Order: sequence, then C-alpha cells, then structure tokens
Amino acid sequence: MKNSLRLILAGLALLVLVTSGSQAAEPRITLTMSQLKSMQIDPLRFSLAAVSADGNTLVGVEKIKDPKLKAKGQVWKVQILGLDFTGQNAKVRTVVVPTTQLEQLAVSPDGKWALGLSDFGTRFIAINLVEGSARIVFQNKAGEAGFRAQPEVIWWEKGKFHVPGYYYEKDQTVECDAIAAVDVQGSGLAALGKVRDISRLHRETTGFALQQWQSSDLAFFGLAKPDNKMYLVAALGDQMLPVDAAMGYGGLAVGQDRVIYAARWDKKTTGVVLHDVAMNKKWRIGDGSKLYNYLYMSGDGSTVLVSNIDTATQKMTTWYAHEQDNFALHPVPGIDKVTPGTIRFSPGGEVIAFYSPNGLLIEKIPGR
Repeated sequence: MKNSLRLILAGLALLVLVTSGSQAAEPRITLTMSQLKSMQIDPLRFSLAAVSADGNTLVGVEKIKDPKLKAKGQVWKVQILGLDFTGQNAKVRTVVVPTTQLEQLAVSPDGKWALGLSDFGTRFIAINLVEGSARIVFQNKAGEAGFRAQPEVIWWEKGKFHVPGYYYEKDQTVECDAIAAVDVQGSGLAALGKVRDISRLHRETTGFALQQWQSSDLAFFGLAKPDNKMYLVAALGDQMLPVDAAMGYGGLAVGQDRVIYAARWDKKTTGVVLHDVAMNKKWRIGDGSKLYNYLYMSGDGSTVLVSNIDTATQKMTTWYAHEQDNFALHPVPGIDKVTPGTIRFSPGGEVIAFYSPNGLLIEKIPGR
C-alpha cells in the first residue's frame, strides 16, 4: 500500500512539473507606443539598432526633432535600454551622438560599448553605454591620410570592433583594402589598426553583390557571373570555397563556420539553406514554398530565426530553430501572424527584439 502511494505521489509530482513547464511563458518585456513616449522615446523616429550578446542591453537610434539641437549639429541620439526580464521592464538612458547622420551602429558583446559609423564610413564614433557618453574616434580630414569603412559592416573580435574598408593617402588615393580593428578608447588614425590586407581578396571577388563577415579570416561573398547566376562562396583567408549557385539571394546571416541564406535557384524553386563550411554539411530550413524576409543566426551558429510575410493577409510570422532539433521551425511566441516590423537578434542567440506599429516586444527564445 505504501509503495503504491509513493508511486501515485511521484506520478502527480511529475505531472505538475510537466504541466507547469509546458504552460510557462518565456521571459518577455512589452512596451506600447504610449509607454515608449513616457520613457522620452519618440516612437515615430525610433528604430532598433542592436542587442548585446548577453541579451541585457538593447540599443536603438532616434532622429532628434528639436530644431535648436539640430541647428547645433545634434541630429541623432542613441537610446540605451537596460533590460530586466525578471521585472519585465526596461530602463532607458539617452546619449546625443556628435554627427548629422548615422549609418550603422554595433554593440559589444558585454553591452558596454557601441561603435557608430557616419559620413559614408569616414567618421567613427565610440559610445560608452555605461557612462552614457559619446566621442569621435576618427574622422576624415582634407589633406590627411585616413580610413573609410566600405561597406559599413562591423563585428567584434579579440576585444575590438572590426571593419572592412580601405586606407587612403593624403591625396585620397587608395593605399590598400584592409580590415581595421577599432580601439574605442583611442584617437585618430592610430586607433584604426590594420589587421589584414584584403586587396587580393577583393580583386578575386570583383563584382560581388553581397558580403558578410564572420571574422578577419572568414567571409561570405555573392559573386555575379556572366552565366546569369550568382555564386555564393566562403573566403577562408584568401582561399575560396563554393557554397551554392543560384539566380539570386534574398538574405544572409553568419555564425561560427556557418552561413544561412535564402536563395532562388530557378523561377519555381526557392528555399533557405544553412551551410556549415567546416563540416561541408547543409540543412534545408522551413517550407520551400515560403519566401523568408529576414534571416538571423546566433554567434555560435546553433540557433536561427527566419521570418515570412503572408502576401494575402500581410501578417508576419517569425520562427526559431535550434540545431539540437535539427533546425525544425517553431513560431516565436508573440511574433506569430502579427503586423510586420523590424527584428534584432542577440549574438548570444537568447533574445529577440521586435518593433512594429504596435510597440516594442523583447523576449527570450525558448530552449536557450
């Protein structure tokens, strides 16, 4: 009798655990347009920039409306949201950025620094997200040698932001294509140290229509060829490895030794593929009949996000997928058949931010 009672109680305990686990919602922070206004954020001028790798900091940019500030050259400000998933709230701090335009903003994995690019890649702005201050690290000056980020792509590696572009002489002639490591606490051209000369790589990828860097030694290029196909290749150092050939590509994201991309192989065949360069292994992701609009991948390549906008209903759904589930797609709670918006995904693969006319949603991805 006692043994039977123990078994019944154990079974009930297990049932409670399973039921509570299946019903438990992932940690989430929701901010309506009215709440954003109360936080001194202008929803109509605000846009998402990046989420830190640890998922604790969200950074957005906002164009300043005040004509007096704009007259002083203060056109952009950065909104720093410290995220508290336990309390389901966010605290905001504002930093005015010394530039009249802002082309790209990247955040360090620990959420302590951001690097902004402006003036067509010739002004580098370091933003201390902890202290709430901003300063110009480097900017182009007539008659002086410098560096231009081209295109504006930034990643974090060995404690510094890295940017591909080219160094130029005093007369603006190109010295070499290169990757520069940006010291956010440095000043002048000395703060943009040359990591690698990529002149040869750019010569071999002449005519590329897209590129995405993972590190100084790994990048993915889409090469347009005379046969009307675009060849996606992985550049390991200066070595080119074929990934795919298609009529075109609709999206690209990288993580570790992996790339996920949306492709159209012919007029009837589309799909999303995840390719592991190191293992030479491919996964087909999702439904080949759907056109996925956004692709994101965690820094370790084990988690991906894909989105689709249904043309009939104009509703957007975003799915997540983990390698442990063989990249089977699951709808992200809160972003299933909703008004389309903008997505940002933390490099750590844990947090997704979604901004739409309905407000700002920040939540943790199930299974991470």
